[in-house]
Amino acid sequence: MGKSAKTFRVEGMHCAGCVASVEKSLNSIDGVQSAMVNLPLENVRINFERELPFVKLRDSLKSSGYILVDESSQDLSAQKEKDIADWRRRFIWTGLLGTPLLIFAMWEMMVGAEITWESILLQFCLATPIILISRQFYINGFTALSHKNPNMNSLVALGTGAAFVYSLISSVNIIFNFGINGFDQLYFESAGVILVFITMGRF
Repeated sequence: MGKSAKTFRVEGMHCAGCVASVEKSLNSIDGVQSAMVNLPLENVRINFERELPFVKLRDSLKSSGYILVDESSQDLSAQKEKDIADWRRRFIWTGLLGTPLLIFAMWEMMVGAEITWESILLQFCLATPIILISRQFYINGFTALSHKNPNMNSLVALGTGAAFVYSLISSVNIIFNFGINGFDQLYFESAGVILVFITMGRF
């Protein structure tokens, strides 16, 4: 078969680093002449030297932490609209949870209020749903990290994950008075608000 070209949708791309990773992964496949990513449209156009099975392309990209989807142009457009609507819903929910979380945490800091178990419970209950709603950052980010190909999702996952885990340890330390040095502050609002703003930028 002669040379041909086809466009595929790519899930998980969010930055120039992602573009470079996707193109590098696909261009390394024997039989691929070139791969050019369109980040705003979240797709990649692949020029083939010969026919290749889709599963080979998909598996190669999956190892880099991205998902290749075989769809028609109409499907790509419809999926893009669906993705925008999905990110909008996520932003609304994370915003509704993140706003009171930020206000309460900042008020507590400004007045110098003592951290109580009620405060910990409130912030935990507001931050945890944000983490769950934003789980795709962690799935994509840690998958890319496990393949030694970190991207922006990895950065978001590590930063917010560290703030959340630190706050969990501090919560246990404060409630049960274990006296562990360095674990006497809460950063639930940092993890939550960062995810709110990142989510806002996605749609």
